[in-house]
Amino acid sequence: MMHAAKFQISFAALMLLLTGACATKPLLYSMDEPEVAVKSTAWVDLTEGEREGIADKQCVTHLYRCDFDDKGQVTAVEALDLSHAEFKELSEESLRAWKFQPGKAGQCFVDFVYTDDARTRMIILQKAHAEKVASTRAQERMPRPATARKKTRSIKQVTPRFPKEAAIKGTMGVVRLQFDVNAEGIPENIKVIDSKPEREFDREARVALQYWRYKPLAEEPDTERSNIEVAFYFNLEGRLGYDCPLGY
Repeated sequence: MMHAAKFQISFAALMLLLTGACATKPLLYSMDEPEVAVKSTAWVDLTEGEREGIADKQCVTHLYRCDFDDKGQVTAVEALDLSHAEFKELSEESLRAWKFQPGKAGQCFVDFVYTDDARTRMIILQKAHAEKVASTRAQERMPRPATARKKTRSIKQVTPRFPKEAAIKGTMGVVRLQFDVNAEGIPENIKVIDSKPEREFDREARVALQYWRYKPLAEEPDTERSNIEVAFYFNLEGRLGYDCPLGY
């Protein structure tokens, strides 16, 4: 079932991978600079038909803990959070094929992010960060009062410009924005709530979001249109911003 291909990397070469060395592959990110040396991974990408099944779900996220021995072999995987059951077998089959730098046993926390409009993201997190994300997502999925409203979703997205200086340095980053959507469907009150590296891509993310559009309030009067969040990921092979509750 796994749609995968092996790609050899060392810990020293991880940043090269993060900047998009292979234009047709899904993307591997390293958040919080976790101390784990990935030697090789099994790439995961969805078929066009599989992506069509995500359209009404916004995105599918699978957060896993992966144990590996001193030979770099995966010995166990455990799901910490699954937003949906779809592609669970795909995520686990991929993770079991990962290889780590031999010499020391350890753990790795990986978030698989599947969307209908972009390649699969595989994001490595530190333990504390992963546990916080799992807790946040579990709380978000708790039953809401009958009066709770769904958040509005974008109907037009614009990707941010990649700064020339960052491209020369091979810098990768992520910017999380929070904003409101007015009655005309235009984002306003935009503010940065997190960015890595700090302030490196903030301006480009803000500018891109100003051109996003949502349905007018008259067309969806029962939606929540305040405190919307979006994450923009910057890398040399493509940028992405989407309404996906990652919890980062």
